[in-house]
Amino acid sequence: MKINHIVVASLIALSLSGCNKLVGDDGLVHNRENDYLVSKNGKDLEIPPNLNGDRISKHYYVPEHHGTVMTSTVPPGSLAAKTGEGMIHGKHPALNNSAFSMGVSQDKSPILVVNIPSTEAWSAVGSGLYRQGIRVVGVNEDEKVYVFLDTYATDDKVNRLTPVYEMHIGASEGKSLVWVTGMGGKPTYPGVSTRLLKMVQSGMEGKSNLTLMQWLGRQFK
Repeated sequence: MKINHIVVASLIALSLSGCNKLVGDDGLVHNRENDYLVSKNGKDLEIPPNLNGDRISKHYYVPEHHGTVMTSTVPPGSLAAKTGEGMIHGKHPALNNSAFSMGVSQDKSPILVVNIPSTEAWSAVGSGLYRQGIRVVGVNEDEKVYVFLDTYATDDKVNRLTPVYEMHIGASEGKSLVWVTGMGGKPTYPGVSTRLLKMVQSGMEGKSNLTLMQWLGRQFK
């Protein structure tokens, strides 16, 4: 029995010494955790003559540097970038209740009419969504569309059953129009649209529906 213990101990010692030979600066497997510090750019992508490179971004190129360099890993134009640039926040001035009225479109869909110029509506609606704690997951400023999650039906939790909607902004006769659709502009239930429009109206009036944890999280971003 003692001989077996000696054999086992010897094998463990050999395996441990073997690890030292395999891993390390002098071993077969090198420590590469700091390799990024000496990273270099690869060869530029060659674009065929019949194509163009307009959609190829150089955002992740490694800058030439000596010493420590700080660079952003947030893709330009992304939702995170827009939020960081102050494009989605709760800083638009609160609007008076008299600035709002409800209407309907030709297909009987609810529309929120806001008595402000369309140039202000994008920021005002974004502030309304922000103050109400509505999770915005995408933006298209050119088309004036916010994509957001409605956690009302999933107990304020995000899961595979959480509905995703679009909030559109338009203009008519000097006023701004706001309406809700499903993804891709699909019609949604009038009751759902009305509830969501009333929520964003409350936010545009300066009323907050943020939970304490949401509020604290946004103070330290």
